[in-house]
Amino acid sequence: MGNLLILSTAFLCLCLFVALLYVLYKYWWVPHRVQFIMNSQGIRGPPYEFIHGNNKEALQMQKEASSKPMALTHDIFPRVMPYDYSCIKKYGKNYLSWNGVRAQLNMIPAMIASVGTMLEKWKDKEGKEMEVFQEFRFLTSEVISRTAFGSSYLEGEKILTC
Repeated sequence: MGNLLILSTAFLCLCLFVALLYVLYKYWWVPHRVQFIMNSQGIRGPPYEFIHGNNKEALQMQKEASSKPMALTHDIFPRVMPYDYSCIKKYGKNYLSWNGVRAQLNMIPAMIASVGTMLEKWKDKEGKEMEVFQEFRFLTSEVISRTAFGSSYLEGEKILTC
């Protein structure tokens, strides 16, 4: 009976140790390794905070921005997305941020360029009926192409059809 108690206690301790190693690996080692790799490639961002990433800071900035009255201006980006605005000012257009333990590379300028392309195309269709589903499908392809490959979807399509 004594040996069974010792074995079960040892097994429980081993399980707890393995669980502790897993938590440290997933919530500390991997994020710090990703941040090191991205920093070595020139992509900077706010440092990773254990488990919650940058969520606390982002939420605090959102609360502060919402509590202040908004000035009469068309520049609403600092009000709507204050965390992203401050990171872009501090680290540049492409920066690394953390949503919990998940790293995010927020390539907002590429997305804005894609939406700008879509809106320019829509100006020609003003007052006409159009298929919005196809337009947003194209927008999705455009955003993926710009963020992943650095070129527009149409440029890639031209290259592939040659």
